[in-house]
Amino acid sequence: MKKYFLLVLLLSLCFTQRGERWKNRFKNDFNKGNRNKLELQQISDEAKMLFYQIEKISPEKAALYQFALPVPFVNLGFAYSDSWNKGLKWDILLLACLVKGNDIDWGEKTAGSPVNPDKDLGQNLKSVVVGIAFLKMFDAYQSAEKYNNQLFKRVFKRKRPNFSMNHSKKDNLTQLTMSYPLN
Repeated sequence: MKKYFLLVLLLSLCFTQRGERWKNRFKNDFNKGNRNKLELQQISDEAKMLFYQIEKISPEKAALYQFALPVPFVNLGFAYSDSWNKGLKWDILLLACLVKGNDIDWGEKTAGSPVNPDKDLGQNLKSVVVGIAFLKMFDAYQSAEKYNNQLFKRVFKRKRPNFSMNHSKKDNLTQLTMSYPLN
């Protein structure tokens, strides 16, 4: 037992001395301002692209999450795209429409009474609420796209390239287009 303890003690002393020497060597490099240069030299473009592919989010998923549960203050699409404040603004607008809709007199139309103009306003507010739900879905999609653009710019220090695909039924021709800013 004493032999094993002595062996572990000797090995641990060797590793700590080596660690101190390496730490002092790199500490001098970091203090000289070479830290960013060392980090940038170690990261290849393939590694950056892999990081971007892993960290980017799907705008389609954000729109689907938002559309699947259109309940106010349950903004799964905005949570997925990390833009909670936008979802909160849409919910406040939606809540204001619902409160305004509850203030309307929903009186029943009888045979002798005139047409109730508030009922038409209530129908308009219902369509506005449905419209806001669809706008929230599209805004969640745009928020995810904006997140991906910012991530690309942060990783690669340039603007994200744009792709488009056009199909002509007349010529049965498909074209893939890529625009890339040359700066």
